[in-house]
Amino acid sequence: MIRFGTGGWRAIIGQDFICDNIRRVAAGIAALAQAQGKTDRAIVIGYDRRFLSENAAKWVAEVLAAGGVTVWFLNRSAPT
Repeated sequence: MIRFGTGGWRAIIGQDFICDNIRRVAAGIAALAQAQGKTDRAIVIGYDRRFLSENAAKWVAEVLAAGGVTVWFLNRSAPT
């Protein structure tokens, strides 16, 4: 189950933070961008050095791009 709180989505890697759920969240973002007519506005996807971060960022970027959303993907880790 995906649960959002005041700090965003918090989940245990391998339990709730898994590829399928990450892609579900990305699909929701793509659907929102489509519904609002904002697929031409780029979404920047980055990642940090934590375990699975780069993979998760790539999964999100793939789903968004497939949904017609313009994606700018950082080619190295960039913690915020």
